[in-house]
Amino acid sequence: MTDAMLTGADALPRPKRAGWWRFVRRNPTLVLGAAILLVMGLFALFASFLAGDPITMQPAQRL
Repeated sequence: MTDAMLTGADALPRPKRAGWWRFVRRNPTLVLGAAILLVMGLFALFASFLAGDPITMQPAQRL
């Protein structure tokens, strides 16, 4: 009979992991700042693809 009885620690359900959504709700400014830094980093990595060559643009002819 003692084998079938649950102790206090065994009777409690295991808590779920917090998950990313709970982290976002608790730290919205941290997540926003990290997203801004990520976007700025991506712009820095791909800057050569986003901007054109200033020598080949010929701004005087575009006017």
